[in-house]
Amino acid sequence: MYYKYLLILVFILNVLLGLFVLLRDHKNQINVSFSLFVLSVAGWLSINFLSNQFTDYPRAFIFNKLIFLESPYISFALVYFSLVFPYSLFDIKIKHLFLLIIPVFISNIFTMLNLTITGINVVPGGVTEVIFGPAIAVWGFQFVAYILVSLFLLGKKYTKTKGHQHTQIQYVFLGIALLAILGTVTNFAIPLLYNNFDASNYGPFLSLFVLGFTAYAILKHNLLHIKVIATEAVVVLLLIILFAKLFIYQSTGELILDTIIMGLVSIFGALLIKSVLEEIKQKENLASLNIKLQEMDDQKDEFISMASHDLRSPLSIIKNNLWFAENSKEIPQKIKENIDVAVSSNEHAINLVNDMLDVSRIEMGRIKVDLEKTDLVQIAREIYEDFLLQAKDKNIDLVSHGIEENKKIFVNADKERLIQVFSNLVGNALKFTPKGGQIIINLKTDGKDAEVTVQDTGIGIKENDIPKLFAKFVRLNDSHTSVPSTMGTGLGLYISKKLLTLFGGKIWIESKYGEGSKFIFTLPIVEAA
Repeated sequence: MYYKYLLILVFILNVLLGLFVLLRDHKNQINVSFSLFVLSVAGWLSINFLSNQFTDYPRAFIFNKLIFLESPYISFALVYFSLVFPYSLFDIKIKHLFLLIIPVFISNIFTMLNLTITGINVVPGGVTEVIFGPAIAVWGFQFVAYILVSLFLLGKKYTKTKGHQHTQIQYVFLGIALLAILGTVTNFAIPLLYNNFDASNYGPFLSLFVLGFTAYAILKHNLLHIKVIATEAVVVLLLIILFAKLFIYQSTGELILDTIIMGLVSIFGALLIKSVLEEIKQKENLASLNIKLQEMDDQKDEFISMASHDLRSPLSIIKNNLWFAENSKEIPQKIKENIDVAVSSNEHAINLVNDMLDVSRIEMGRIKVDLEKTDLVQIAREIYEDFLLQAKDKNIDLVSHGIEENKKIFVNADKERLIQVFSNLVGNALKFTPKGGQIIINLKTDGKDAEVTVQDTGIGIKENDIPKLFAKFVRLNDSHTSVPSTMGTGLGLYISKKLLTLFGGKIWIESKYGEGSKFIFTLPIVEAA
């Protein structure tokens, strides 16, 4: 009893889903193919149910034969759906569908000639047993081949899509895969191999997998525009109820009132559906624009990467020639001063190109880091010694703590890239600390993480500007990063944060405007001595 009612419920759910999707947009191939698939499953459900309702041989045999006639159309609809969802692999035309359905017709001919099934054994109160014929191999090959092709097409699209479409395919693929695989096993493989037809009782309920996963994709990821379908369904249901009520009125006044209400519901329902359609169209346009912007951003990164790479060679040549000119004894002092300016500008251009290359590689996922056991204390000491002369030239007191020669703290990092991070932080501190100021490089550990602090007595950073500092090309007004006469790319902190993240570290800023700043980063310790 419960089996019968549950089967009817599954049938109704399939029919409703198929009709709603088809009526939503009967010209859209995705809607048409999905509706065809769901309705063909519903047809198979009804025939499967009826095949077990008759105990007389003629009718029982006809309905069992109909199962094998109708089921190939499920596989046909599935291939059609897989070709167009969520995008078409090519322009699908009638001739393509005709070619696709020819194997189905061939399978049908064998079935109608009683070559797929030759007879049945009617079991009173049980499941009808089918006697397979020689053409069952043709039927099975066509059905299984189409299922495998469908799963292959969906799987291929799954690997090539991203974001919204990727998630949609994932759930639809799971539902169809479970229906196809388990349905083939219960309704074809087990009966054929073991002559056991009990499992076929469960076949019809497997369509719930498609309904379940598709419903989830609809509700969670807006597959097939569920908002429009739901709105239309509610409006139509209300109109049906109001229309039926017109035939059971008890007075002329009630009839007029019901007619007015039905008219108003029709008008407001149409307006509601229109507003939902406009909302979805706006979302689709926005999604399309986001995709285009992402593509443009990717193209921009690719261009910057190529342009930056091509600029490195001429800038290096200029640098070498300027160095020879700067160190020549035959060039007058005044010209040498001009050369110094050119050297400084060229060095800035080289740094900019290198930083832009790093950024493009980071964003395209192409940056290479060679993680190895690295002595953080040694690097801090080298950086301190390298910048000590520059600090003295600017009359800045450069102080260090925790980098004694007998101390070692090892972290897992790329040594050259870690030096780059240190250089960015100490170099920034030197740029933005006035004469007579102080910079402190401090290294300490809590046994688990090493913490490096670069503290300066510069102008500091306003509190609302701190979150912006790790973005690209940031130079804030009236702040740490906009001290006059400083030249920078605005990329150093962005690159430093990305590199430290790759090393498993963190970086942050503590600053009070007018009193200086602290740039702090941590890295997990591998070994300390």
